[in-house]
Formats: sequence, C-alpha cells, structure tokens
Amino acid sequence: MRGAATVIAAAVLAGALLLPAAPALAAAGEITPEPTATSEPASTPEPSASAEPVSPEGSEPEGSEPEGSEPEPESTAPSEPVSTPDPTATPAPTATPEPIPSASPAPGENPALPAIDPTPLPASTWQATTAPTAGTVLLQSDPAGIDYGVDIAWAPSAEQSSEAVGYRVELFSGRNPDNANTLISRVEVDADTLRYRVEGVAFGSATVVARVTVLDGAAAVGDRLVSTPLTLPPSSTGVLSSVGVDAPTLSGPTADGLTVTWNAADDSASPAPAGYALRVLERRHDQLATSANSYLVGTYDVGTPVTGGDGTLSAELTGLEGSSRYLVAVVPYDVVDGVLRFRGSSATSTPPPSWAADYLAQTLGSRAPLTEFSNRPATPEATSARVVSWSGTATTGRYTGGSPVTGYVVELHAAGTGLVTSQTVTVTDAAEAPATVFRGLQPGARYSVRVAAVNADGVGELSDFSATVTTPTASDPGSRPPAYADRAAVAAAVGDGSLQEAASVTVQKGTALAVDVPWTGAQSGEAWWYGDAVFARTVTTPVSGTTSVEVDTSALAVGTQWLLLVSDDELDGRAAPTGAPPVVVRVEVTAPANSTLQLENAVLRWGLNDESNNGAYFGGCNFLSAGLTPDPGGSALFAPAQYSAKSGTVSIEKPDASGAYVPASWDTKCLDRTGTPLSSGTSTPYGGNQFVMTGGTGEVDRATGSASIRWDGDVTVVYYGGLTFWYLSDPVLTVENGVGTLTATGSGFGTDMDDQTKWQPIAPRTITLATFSGVQVGADGFTVTPDYRGVAVSLPADATPQSRTGADWGSFPQSFVDFQRATGQAAYWYSSGGQADAAKPATPFVVGYDAATFTAPAAETPAATEQAGARVPSAKLPPARVPVVVAPVTAATALASGAATAGASVVIVESASASALGETELVLLLALIAALGLIVVVVGAGGGAVVLLERRNPGR
Repeated sequence: MRGAATVIAAAVLAGALLLPAAPALAAAGEITPEPTATSEPASTPEPSASAEPVSPEGSEPEGSEPEGSEPEPESTAPSEPVSTPDPTATPAPTATPEPIPSASPAPGENPALPAIDPTPLPASTWQATTAPTAGTVLLQSDPAGIDYGVDIAWAPSAEQSSEAVGYRVELFSGRNPDNANTLISRVEVDADTLRYRVEGVAFGSATVVARVTVLDGAAAVGDRLVSTPLTLPPSSTGVLSSVGVDAPTLSGPTADGLTVTWNAADDSASPAPAGYALRVLERRHDQLATSANSYLVGTYDVGTPVTGGDGTLSAELTGLEGSSRYLVAVVPYDVVDGVLRFRGSSATSTPPPSWAADYLAQTLGSRAPLTEFSNRPATPEATSARVVSWSGTATTGRYTGGSPVTGYVVELHAAGTGLVTSQTVTVTDAAEAPATVFRGLQPGARYSVRVAAVNADGVGELSDFSATVTTPTASDPGSRPPAYADRAAVAAAVGDGSLQEAASVTVQKGTALAVDVPWTGAQSGEAWWYGDAVFARTVTTPVSGTTSVEVDTSALAVGTQWLLLVSDDELDGRAAPTGAPPVVVRVEVTAPANSTLQLENAVLRWGLNDESNNGAYFGGCNFLSAGLTPDPGGSALFAPAQYSAKSGTVSIEKPDASGAYVPASWDTKCLDRTGTPLSSGTSTPYGGNQFVMTGGTGEVDRATGSASIRWDGDVTVVYYGGLTFWYLSDPVLTVENGVGTLTATGSGFGTDMDDQTKWQPIAPRTITLATFSGVQVGADGFTVTPDYRGVAVSLPADATPQSRTGADWGSFPQSFVDFQRATGQAAYWYSSGGQADAAKPATPFVVGYDAATFTAPAAETPAATEQAGARVPSAKLPPARVPVVVAPVTAATALASGAATAGASVVIVESASASALGETELVLLLALIAALGLIVVVVGAGGGAVVLLERRNPGR
C-alpha cells in the first residue's frame, strides 16, 4: 500500500510543496494509536486514520444500495492485514505543537501567519480519565473540547478474557454498529491492549458508537461489546468564529491523487481562518450504499493556499491509492494560544455514485487488491488429523485493485494461538481460483484461514476469518495421500536418491505379496501402490525385530508396480522419524494362467447423466425408453403407447426408496425414488433411470486391464416429454490398460430454431459416448466414471459458448456434442454457465461379465433437495413448430367476447411459487404450448396466467 496522502497546495512560496513520505495507513481502518508515555511531537507527525460521520444524528447512510442500482459484487477478494498498534492506557501529556510564531495575537484576531507546510495533523495528547466496568465499552472525548479524537476503552468479562487472543475494534458513525456503510475504522489488537484511540473522528456535531469483538485466534467469538453512543461538539472550544465553508469539488484525478477546490470562508463579519485542514475519506470497495461517507483515510493541514482568480482555494492531493473513490471535506481552523481550534467541517464533496456508474474523481492507476470483508473465505477441509486443505474463489471485478491478480497469501489461524503459518499461492491466470494444503498440524485443533490477493502493487487487504474446521483426533487409513503424486514422481525420487529403493520382488497377479518392512524400532505408517497413489494397507513395526506385511495384488495391472512404505509422520507433513525413512519396493506383477475371460452375456447399465433423468420445464421430464420409438412425424409429447420399459435386450430400471433397482414404467418415469414428481426447479434428487442392456459379447483380460465388449440393442433418449429425442444403438466398449472408449450408433430427429416446421431425420453415425482412464478390470465386472469435468469442446460461432469456470465445467466427447448439434440438444451435454450445469456431467456406468449372476450396485443416496429457479434458458428450448400469436387483452374481455368457442380450451397456469410468473418464463411456456399446434390468444398476469388455446389444425 502507498503511504498516506500527500498534499500539494498552491502556497505563498513559489513552486509546489512536497510532503515527505508519511507512514502507511491500513485501508481497513488503522489509525494512529494513542501516544505512549514517552512520545513527543515529531517534525513530521504521523497521519491519523480518522473517519467522517457527516450525516446528522438520525440520518445515517442506508445499509444497502437502492434496488436495481448496483449489481452483486463479482467475487470475494481478501482484506489488508492491519498491523498491531501499541497504545497505552494513560499517555503522558506532550508539548502542544505550535505551527505559528509564539507571539500572542490581539484578542479576537487570527495572527498573520507564514506559509504552513501541509502535514498530517498530529496525534492528540489528552488523557482519558474514566475506566470502563467489566463487560462494557466506554467512549470518551477531549475533556477540553478542542480535539476530535475518540478514546475507546473496554473491559471484557472474565470468560471473554480467557478466550481472547486479540480484539477487533470498530468505530461507526451514528448509533448502529451493524451498518457496514457507516464504518469509520477497523483495527485488530492483541489481548494485552484494552484501550485504543481513533484520531480526528469528526470536526463538527456527530454521534459515534464503538463495537469490540473477542478474537480467539481463529474466529470472532462470544457476544460483542457495544458502547453507549457518544456525541461530539459542533466545534472546538475557543474558536474565533463559527463561519465555515461549503462542500468542496474534486477534479483532475491522476494515478495517485486529485485536486480539491473550495470557496474561502467569508471573513466580512469575522476573522478569516488561520488555515484549513482537508479530511480525505474513501468509499470502501465493499460499501454499496452511495451515502457511505465515514471511512476516513487521513486529515491534512494545508495552511492557507493562494486564492485563485475566481476567489477559490485549491490543493492537490497525491499519494492516494489508485483505482479508488474518494471524498473530501474542508475544516477551517483558528489558532488561539498556539493551539488549533477547529470550526465545523464542511459537508463532503459530491458522493460517488453506485459502483456500476462512473465517478469523475476516481483515481486512475491501480492498487493492491481489496476484500469484501463480510464475504468470508470458503471453509477449509480437514483431510486428516494433521492436514487441512483449502480451495477458494478467484478475486475479480473491482476487488482486483485495477491490476490482474497474480497470486494469494493464505494464512492459517488456530484457536488459542492465532497465526500459525501462511503460504503464497501463485496463479498463471487471473481467473484461476487459489488452493493450498497445510500439513503437520495438531490433531483435534480448530483452524480457519484468512486470504489476501496479490497483484503488481503488492499484497492486498486481509479477509475476515473463514468458518473454522476441527481436525480429527486421529486419521482414517488411506486419508493422507503421500507427497508423490504418481509413478513418475516416485521414479524421479528414486533416480535422484531422495527415495530409498528396496530389493525388487515378483508376484503373480491375484496372489498375496509378502513384503519385509525395513524400518527399525516401533514405527507406524501406510503402504501405497504406484500406479497412481492407491492405498494398500496400514503398517506397524515392533520395538525390536523385523516385520513382514501381506498386500493384495488382485487389482494391479500386469507389469511393473511400486509399493511405497511411508511413516505416519511424513503423511502428516512432518519429517520422517529416525528408523523409518520412506522406502519403495519394485514389484513385477505377472499374469495368471487364466487371465482372459470370454463373455457371452455381459450387461451394460447407464443413465447418461442427471439431466437425462430430470424434471423438464415442459412435458413432465426427460427420460429413457427401451427400443426405437417410431417417428411421430413431428415434435409432440409422447403418449403412453410410445413408451417402452423393455424391448429386446434393453430394459429401463430405476431405484426405489431403498436404492435397489426395479423396473420403470410410464407412471414412474417422472418420479424420484420416493414417488415425488420431478421438478425443473430442483437440482436434486433426479429420476435415476438407467438403461440395462444385456447379451454383450467379447472378452476381458483381467491381467492387462483390457476388454472388448459389443452389445446389440437400442435406447430412445427423450427430452421435454418427447418434443425432442434421439436414438442410442449397439454400444461398443474398448479398454486397453485401463484406458478406453464407449462408442455407439447415434440417430434420431433434428429441429431448427430458424424453421419451426422442420422435423429432419438424422442419418445414423458412430459417436463416442464416453472416454475414460484408470479403470481397474475386476473379477466379475467394473464401474467406469467417464471423462467430463475439465474437458473442453470446440463449438461454432453461432452455438451457445462453453463455460469453463466452476466445479462442473466440462463436456461429453466432441463427436457426441457435434451429433447433438443436429438434434438441438447440444448445450445439455456441456457446461454453458446455466443452473443446470451441475446435472450435466456424465454419471458412472457399470459393466458386468454375466447378466445372469451380476448384482448391480445400489443407487447412491441423493443429496437433500436444493431449490433453484427455472433452469432452461431460451437458447436451449426445443423449437416451436407453429408461430405464436399473442393478443394483449384481458381474460375477462376475451371470454366475454365469445372467443372460447367449441374449438378452443381455457388453461389456468399457476406459478409454483408465491411470486408471479416472470416475463421470460411465460414467453417460453407459451412457445412450448404453441409447439402442439395451438394459437395463444389471451394472456393473463399476476400470480399465474389465463391462457385461451385454439387448435390451428384440429385434424392433425
């Protein structure tokens, strides 16, 4: 962060007056602490981070932006760390600074002054004399009524003191300590500090209130202490005049400053001021209310600048942060007995508008990133007793400080301790979300994180604490992956000598492997297979003697494997203990004599994805039907006769309430496992339909992890109750060394948004349904999770673009999406940025070697229902085949006119929620109704719609 603002005033002296660099002020509200007993005024006093409550009591800034004036902030970025102040409870008085000659002025007059170098106002020296009682916060102001600092003292209860590692001290204008838009300052101090002074809080009548929160090192805890409000006087005692000035204007923003212009105080009936002070306020980036004007960066003495030709005074502020919005107020002052006496402050310059609008006085350039303090980081995850991982979100939008984010500082805090450690995470793409892992932690301890984004200007503001997580008292076996990511990492460590290699062994696949553990003394740890870091078993050794452990090899592929023996200490992120270094054993796995299995009745079970088993915006739901549904001649809803639960080698099954798969039917296809109808407004649960295709032929080599299986059967994949559907036929599975594809013949019918009468057959073509890797070919079958997340797809310019952010971005294979471009369903098979993206990833499919004996795994228990809005954008709706005609007349008028004749019907469409159907939803609904060959002639409004439908072609 840059230093405090410098002021360049047009002064009596020729040229610009440059203020030496002032100490940095924390953007989160750090201000000059109360001086220590030995402090003395310096030639260049430190600035005070005070703040301005200019609104009179009872007219505080509103708590939120007026509806529609401000979009939601784009992301959370982290808040700058505040340094720990060291105020004392009873500072000794210091000499009063005298910025003018010591000669006394004549009564009632200000002295003639030489030019005053612009400097931050010095810290106050008055003493607070009253102590707070236990469990309270006490605000005190200058007993002499001259200075505008506010002393905050607090006395926590005994219970609070026992928990405290520190305190968060906040001062607000007005009487409401919960309105973030009135924040004056925020600072965190250690547990030994029980008093803090905020300098230059206001110059003029203002009411302030303080809030003190106990910090236990990892979180803000307990009841917060709130003071009684304190009202400050309208001006200092002993001012020579109450004449003030009007609000200034701001102009000429630069990368780190702006120009302030104001009219001089009217001295026709009273002495002219001895000088002026400028109070610089900032609209914090996380304050949405346009009336927020209390957060003060500093107050600067500019003396008496030269009057311009138009009678105005002006000063140039420099050293401000870039990419920020500032306000300024002007305070005239008199000098009496060598002491500055402040008249009432002017109002602030015109407040900045909402963040969505431009602000002419916003500084250019850039600054270190900002934070939205109320939006805490994601909660970390305790992956074991000594390991905590954390994944966050990227800092974007105005919180970047006007410069691309290049990394993050992630701090780990522990209850009872505070900061434990921090890690710097570098990102190569500004949109990349940060993630990190902390190891070597304490079991059963409570941790949280705080995050600060980093850009070219430095480390930004530090966020608030995340929610806490408690590490388990012990780790579950296999929950702590070793530091080696894969086989290549193990081989590299062996090559450079950092990983010891024991004597190699040979074993036939499927037989138990006995391995001698070369550790000495009582040790504990785990064995992991490489391949790709697969947990094998736990390992313990006695105080004396040697230990041999048996490891299963049935899931291993034939060839060279590595077995890593690693101690619990290393798995927990600590150094290996004496006598238990990490050791790797090279294992040569040979094929068993009967590794190849010929298949004659293999079974394939798959539901494609959750969206294919979801409620639809129209037509009930998306579902699967066995066999090839005959061509209906156009886009239309299915009738019961068009649905088939079994056809040839294919049947449709779905889970019941227990998770067991049972035959589906026309009546149950659009129900979840509990019998509840599916809804397009929920993301879970889904229908769970699967096609079950038997009769597969081919072979499986369990030794090499290879397979080749072919099925003969057809499935109809139906969306929107039948308005659009396609065929999946004769799938072929190929696996080599655990890597493979599932292909099929795709065909069906396509529609065109530009030609709503089009119903075009799609010629059969081979499409790739799924690609996958890491498959372990089992004894009687296996489960495959297809690739989807992180898979990019190429799309033409006129297609809905792929969204490549979020946890569920990805795609089905390229040839599959190309085929769906012809059906009109393409955007349902890759991430497009909509609410349905979470339902699009491919679900696992299951292969059994013998359909007669293979038992399908029970369905997973669905997550709790999560309400969501309508999830079907217009770009993804099946096209209507009949133009829609909407006549904007009331339902009463239409019915009274006799429009509801024998060929028409009246439909009452009620909203599922308490609110009215939105305009977009209503238009889409009517477009789909029109697909049935109807003309919409009446539309109602309110909580639903009254729709009069007339069939255009009754004979079709």
